[in-house]
Amino acid sequence: MLTIVTGCSRNGTAKKRSRMLAIGSPDTFDQRITILALERIAIIKDAAGFAAVSMVCTHMPCALQFRTKKFECPCHGSVFSLSGAVLTGPAKEALSFFKISENRAGALVVHFDEVVPSDQRYLPAINASKSETALL
Repeated sequence: MLTIVTGCSRNGTAKKRSRMLAIGSPDTFDQRITILALERIAIIKDAAGFAAVSMVCTHMPCALQFRTKKFECPCHGSVFSLSGAVLTGPAKEALSFFKISENRAGALVVHFDEVVPSDQRYLPAINASKSETALL
């Protein structure tokens, strides 16, 4: 479900529209890579947390396909690593990564308007408190 949030600021000017998508509880992601084809993103889960990467080729807007440890463009042959880097052209730009947060219900939320570095991860509070407990 895509939610578009709009509103007005205190002085009456329009606020920027944000595109966000609640993608489910962190517990529902039990694989390293989960493809959300309709949203054209992949959710990467690793020891550092969660990341959301665009699955749209930066050369032409073709939907990428996931192959073992890489994303491939069926249209013109570009290949991207899991970190979004271009491995084979014609694409010249890396894939975009989007901010992930958690809503009050505990679902992960992808913020499509907020591009982040490819190494930025979101670590849910549940996992963070387990890690802190393990250190005690």
